[in-house]
Amino acid sequence: MLAAYAPAVPPTTVEKLSRAFGKLRDLAETSQPSLREEARVAYPYSARELVKVVRHVQKYPDDGVDAALADVFALDAHVRKSASGSARNCMGRIILTSS
Repeated sequence: MLAAYAPAVPPTTVEKLSRAFGKLRDLAETSQPSLREEARVAYPYSARELVKVVRHVQKYPDDGVDAALADVFALDAHVRKSASGSARNCMGRIILTSS
């Protein structure tokens, strides 16, 4: 599905983003308070946000993934008012550790 929105985005990038969004959803929806607090994710990101990210990367490839994520995670950063605990930073850690 995502490849249809972003055919020029490398498949590995799309796969990493997809896995990372899945992990963010898991962290936001976990019933374990310690994991929720560690991740500090205020919203369970859906496919809608993931599509928005890959479409941004498709349309503005020079912006890169970070700029696309910044737009999507602006709400979470506003809700949390914590740069160190934002979903964007959490996503960065997840992407870096995804294999």
